[in-house]
Amino acid sequence: MKDNVYLAQVNNTYGSNAFLPYSAGLLQAYAQTIPAIGEHFEFKPLIWRREPVEQVLAQIEDPAVLGLSCYIWNMGWNLRLAEAVRKAWPLCFIVAGGPQVPVKSDDFMKQYPAIDAVVRYEGEQAFSEILEYLIGLKFRHDIKGISYRLGELIHTPARELGDPNQVPSPYLAGIFDGLLAKHPEISFHVTQETHRGCPYSCTFCDWGSAVLTKVRPFNPGRLAEELAWCGEHKIELLYNADANFGLLPQDAGFV
Repeated sequence: MKDNVYLAQVNNTYGSNAFLPYSAGLLQAYAQTIPAIGEHFEFKPLIWRREPVEQVLAQIEDPAVLGLSCYIWNMGWNLRLAEAVRKAWPLCFIVAGGPQVPVKSDDFMKQYPAIDAVVRYEGEQAFSEILEYLIGLKFRHDIKGISYRLGELIHTPARELGDPNQVPSPYLAGIFDGLLAKHPEISFHVTQETHRGCPYSCTFCDWGSAVLTKVRPFNPGRLAEELAWCGEHKIELLYNADANFGLLPQDAGFV
Protein backbone atom coordinates (compact mmCIF):
# COMPACT_ATOMS: atom_id res chain seq x y z
CA MET A 1 0.00 0.00 0.00
CA LYS A 2 1.28 3.45 -0.91
CA ASP A 3 1.58 6.33 1.53
CA ASN A 4 -0.79 9.25 0.98
CA VAL A 5 0.46 12.72 0.07
CA TYR A 6 -1.81 15.75 0.37
CA LEU A 7 -0.98 19.15 -1.10
CA ALA A 8 -2.91 22.23 0.00
CA GLN A 9 -3.11 25.58 -1.77
CA VAL A 10 -6.41 27.07 -0.72
CA ASN A 11 -7.97 30.23 -2.04
CA ASN A 12 -11.33 31.89 -1.88
CA THR A 13 -14.10 31.13 -4.34
CA TYR A 14 -15.64 34.21 -5.94
CA GLY A 15 -19.17 33.26 -6.91
CA SER A 16 -18.55 30.40 -9.33
CA ASN A 17 -14.93 31.45 -9.98
CA ALA A 18 -11.80 29.96 -8.41
CA PHE A 19 -8.11 29.66 -9.22
CA LEU A 20 -6.56 26.30 -9.95
CA PRO A 21 -3.85 25.54 -7.33
CA TYR A 22 -0.93 26.12 -9.67
CA SER A 23 1.95 25.94 -7.18
CA ALA A 24 0.69 22.71 -5.63
CA GLY A 25 0.22 21.34 -9.14
CA LEU A 26 3.86 22.10 -9.96
CA LEU A 27 5.00 20.16 -6.87
CA GLN A 28 2.97 17.14 -7.88
CA ALA A 29 3.91 17.31 -11.56
CA TYR A 30 7.63 17.34 -10.77
CA ALA A 31 7.39 14.62 -8.10
CA GLN A 32 5.60 12.30 -10.49
CA THR A 33 8.59 12.36 -12.86
CA ILE A 34 10.59 10.41 -10.24
CA PRO A 35 9.77 6.67 -10.44
CA ALA A 36 10.64 5.89 -6.81
CA ILE A 37 8.15 8.51 -5.59
CA GLY A 38 5.42 6.98 -7.73
CA GLU A 39 6.20 3.55 -6.34
CA HIS A 40 5.89 4.65 -2.71
CA PHE A 41 3.43 7.55 -2.65
CA GLU A 42 -0.06 8.29 -3.89
CA PHE A 43 -1.05 11.91 -4.45
CA LYS A 44 -4.55 12.44 -3.15
CA PRO A 45 -6.92 15.12 -4.50
CA LEU A 46 -5.55 18.63 -4.15
CA ILE A 47 -6.91 20.73 -1.29
CA TRP A 48 -7.91 23.94 -3.06
CA ARG A 49 -11.16 25.31 -1.67
CA ARG A 50 -11.20 27.44 1.48
CA GLU A 51 -13.60 25.48 3.69
CA PRO A 52 -13.75 25.03 7.47
CA VAL A 53 -10.64 23.12 8.58
CA GLU A 54 -12.79 20.51 10.33
CA GLN A 55 -14.63 19.84 7.08
CA VAL A 56 -11.38 19.42 5.16
CA LEU A 57 -9.93 17.20 7.89
CA ALA A 58 -12.87 14.82 7.51
CA GLN A 59 -11.91 14.32 3.84
CA ILE A 60 -8.29 13.38 4.60
CA GLU A 61 -7.33 9.72 4.92
CA ASP A 62 -4.22 8.63 6.83
CA PRO A 63 -1.78 11.25 5.46
CA ALA A 64 1.92 10.44 5.43
CA VAL A 65 2.89 13.86 4.04
CA LEU A 66 1.12 17.22 3.96
CA GLY A 67 2.54 20.02 1.83
CA LEU A 68 1.31 23.57 2.40
CA SER A 69 1.66 26.29 -0.22
CA CYS A 70 1.61 29.47 1.84
CA TYR A 71 0.49 32.94 0.79
CA ILE A 72 -0.64 35.94 2.80
CA TRP A 73 -4.30 35.06 2.15
CA ASN A 74 -4.09 31.44 3.33
CA MET A 75 -1.28 31.33 5.90
CA GLY A 76 -3.51 31.35 8.97
CA TRP A 77 -5.75 28.67 7.47
CA ASN A 78 -2.73 26.52 6.57
CA LEU A 79 -1.37 26.71 10.11
CA ARG A 80 -4.73 25.66 11.54
CA LEU A 81 -4.81 22.72 9.15
CA ALA A 82 -1.25 21.77 10.11
CA GLU A 83 -2.16 21.78 13.80
CA ALA A 84 -5.29 19.72 13.20
CA VAL A 85 -3.43 17.16 11.08
CA ARG A 86 -0.64 16.93 13.65
CA LYS A 87 -3.19 16.21 16.38
CA ALA A 88 -5.05 13.60 14.33
CA TRP A 89 -2.00 11.97 12.72
CA PRO A 90 1.10 12.66 14.84
CA LEU A 91 3.46 10.89 12.42
CA CYS A 92 2.44 12.89 9.33
CA PHE A 93 5.40 14.84 7.92
CA ILE A 94 4.27 18.44 7.36
CA VAL A 95 6.13 20.74 4.97
CA ALA A 96 5.50 24.47 4.49
CA GLY A 97 6.71 26.54 1.56
CA GLY A 98 5.73 29.50 -0.55
CA PRO A 99 6.27 33.27 -0.43
CA GLN A 100 4.68 33.76 3.00
CA VAL A 101 7.10 31.41 4.77
CA PRO A 102 10.02 33.46 6.13
CA VAL A 103 13.44 32.65 4.71
CA LYS A 104 14.93 33.15 8.18
CA SER A 105 12.62 30.57 9.69
CA ASP A 106 13.94 30.04 13.25
CA ASP A 107 11.20 32.01 14.99
CA PHE A 108 8.55 30.65 12.62
CA MET A 109 9.39 27.02 13.31
CA LYS A 110 9.64 27.61 17.05
CA GLN A 111 6.24 29.27 17.03
CA TYR A 112 4.60 26.55 14.94
CA PRO A 113 5.89 23.14 16.09
CA ALA A 114 3.42 21.32 13.82
CA ILE A 115 5.68 22.20 10.86
CA ASP A 116 8.44 19.61 10.36
CA ALA A 117 10.28 21.32 7.52
CA VAL A 118 10.31 24.61 5.62
CA VAL A 119 11.29 24.96 1.96
CA ARG A 120 12.97 28.22 1.06
CA TYR A 121 12.25 29.81 -2.35
CA GLU A 122 11.36 27.46 -5.24
CA GLY A 123 10.13 24.17 -3.90
CA GLU A 124 9.61 21.59 -6.63
CA GLN A 125 12.97 19.82 -6.35
CA ALA A 126 13.29 20.27 -2.60
CA PHE A 127 9.83 18.84 -1.91
CA SER A 128 10.53 15.82 -4.09
CA GLU A 129 13.82 15.26 -2.30
CA ILE A 130 11.97 15.37 1.03
CA LEU A 131 9.74 12.58 -0.27
CA GLU A 132 12.88 10.67 -1.30
CA TYR A 133 14.29 11.20 2.19
CA LEU A 134 11.15 9.73 3.72
CA ILE A 135 11.65 6.49 1.77
CA GLY A 136 15.35 6.31 2.56
CA LEU A 137 16.81 7.58 -0.71
CA LYS A 138 18.17 10.89 0.60
CA PHE A 139 19.81 12.23 3.73
CA ARG A 140 18.06 15.28 5.14
CA HIS A 141 21.26 17.30 5.35
CA ASP A 142 21.83 16.76 1.62
CA ILE A 143 18.57 18.47 0.66
CA LYS A 144 19.46 22.05 -0.17
CA GLY A 145 17.17 24.97 0.54
CA ILE A 146 15.27 23.59 3.53
CA SER A 147 15.10 24.05 7.31
CA TYR A 148 14.11 21.23 9.64
CA ARG A 149 14.28 20.02 13.22
CA LEU A 150 16.83 17.51 14.44
CA GLY A 151 16.97 18.31 18.13
CA GLU A 152 17.85 21.83 17.02
CA LEU A 153 16.90 23.76 13.91
CA ILE A 154 19.04 22.86 10.92
CA HIS A 155 19.32 25.12 7.85
CA THR A 156 20.82 23.51 4.77
CA PRO A 157 22.70 25.60 2.18
CA ALA A 158 20.73 27.51 -0.44
CA ARG A 159 19.77 25.63 -3.57
CA GLU A 160 21.12 26.84 -6.88
CA LEU A 161 18.08 27.56 -9.01
CA GLY A 162 18.09 25.74 -12.31
CA ASP A 163 16.13 25.55 -15.54
CA PRO A 164 12.40 25.88 -14.73
CA ASN A 165 11.61 23.77 -17.80
CA GLN A 166 12.72 20.75 -15.79
CA VAL A 167 9.41 21.12 -13.94
CA PRO A 168 6.52 19.84 -16.07
CA SER A 169 3.51 22.05 -16.64
CA PRO A 170 0.75 20.85 -14.30
CA TYR A 171 -1.79 21.74 -16.98
CA LEU A 172 -0.15 19.66 -19.69
CA ALA A 173 0.66 16.85 -17.24
CA GLY A 174 -3.02 16.38 -16.46
CA ILE A 175 -2.75 17.28 -12.79
CA PHE A 176 -5.99 19.29 -12.86
CA ASP A 177 -8.04 17.09 -15.19
CA GLY A 178 -9.81 15.28 -12.35
CA LEU A 179 -10.55 18.53 -10.55
CA LEU A 180 -12.07 20.10 -13.65
CA ALA A 181 -14.20 17.03 -14.32
CA LYS A 182 -15.42 16.84 -10.72
CA HIS A 183 -16.41 20.51 -10.51
CA PRO A 184 -18.11 21.59 -13.76
CA GLU A 185 -20.00 24.19 -11.72
CA ILE A 186 -16.73 26.11 -11.11
CA SER A 187 -15.26 28.48 -13.69
CA PHE A 188 -11.59 27.90 -12.94
CA HIS A 189 -8.96 30.57 -13.53
CA VAL A 190 -5.38 29.80 -14.49
CA THR A 191 -2.00 31.13 -13.35
CA GLN A 192 0.89 31.12 -15.81
CA GLU A 193 4.58 31.99 -15.56
CA THR A 194 6.56 32.80 -18.71
CA HIS A 195 9.79 33.21 -16.74
CA ARG A 196 11.12 33.16 -13.19
CA GLY A 197 13.34 35.68 -11.47
CA CYS A 198 13.74 39.44 -11.55
CA PRO A 199 16.91 41.41 -12.42
CA TYR A 200 15.93 44.37 -10.24
CA SER A 201 16.38 44.92 -6.50
CA CYS A 202 13.57 47.32 -5.61
CA THR A 203 13.54 48.05 -1.89
CA PHE A 204 9.76 47.57 -1.61
CA CYS A 205 9.87 44.08 -3.12
CA ASP A 206 11.60 40.79 -2.29
CA TRP A 207 11.20 39.29 -5.75
CA GLY A 208 14.65 40.40 -6.90
CA SER A 209 16.48 39.21 -3.78
CA ALA A 210 20.02 38.00 -4.35
CA VAL A 211 19.10 34.38 -5.14
CA LEU A 212 16.36 35.29 -7.63
CA THR A 213 18.00 37.88 -9.85
CA LYS A 214 18.73 35.48 -12.71
CA VAL A 215 15.87 35.52 -15.20
CA ARG A 216 15.07 32.01 -16.42
CA PRO A 217 12.49 31.74 -19.22
CA PHE A 218 10.07 28.92 -19.87
CA ASN A 219 10.16 27.36 -23.32
CA PRO A 220 7.84 29.28 -25.71
CA GLY A 221 6.49 25.99 -27.05
CA ARG A 222 5.38 24.98 -23.57
CA LEU A 223 3.71 28.36 -23.04
CA ALA A 224 1.85 28.06 -26.34
CA GLU A 225 0.64 24.60 -25.37
CA GLU A 226 -0.61 25.96 -22.04
CA LEU A 227 -2.56 28.66 -23.86
CA ALA A 228 -4.06 26.02 -26.13
CA TRP A 229 -4.97 23.98 -23.03
CA CYS A 230 -6.78 27.02 -21.64
CA GLY A 231 -8.75 27.34 -24.86
CA GLU A 232 -9.66 23.64 -24.88
CA HIS A 233 -10.90 23.85 -21.29
CA LYS A 234 -12.72 27.17 -21.81
CA ILE A 235 -10.67 29.05 -19.22
CA GLU A 236 -12.05 32.59 -19.01
CA LEU A 237 -9.17 34.26 -17.11
CA LEU A 238 -5.42 33.69 -17.25
CA TYR A 239 -3.35 35.46 -14.60
CA ASN A 240 0.27 36.19 -15.49
CA ALA A 241 2.53 35.63 -12.48
CA ASP A 242 5.79 37.09 -13.84
CA ALA A 243 7.70 39.84 -12.13
CA ASN A 244 8.28 41.56 -15.47
CA PHE A 245 6.22 40.26 -18.40
CA GLY A 246 7.56 41.98 -21.51
CA LEU A 247 11.16 41.88 -20.30
CA LEU A 248 12.22 39.17 -22.75
CA PRO A 249 12.01 39.22 -26.57
CA GLN A 250 9.93 36.03 -26.55
CA ASP A 251 7.17 37.84 -24.65
CA ALA A 252 6.21 39.75 -27.78
CA GLY A 253 4.76 36.55 -29.21
CA PHE A 254 2.14 36.36 -26.45
CA VAL A 255 0.54 39.78 -26.76
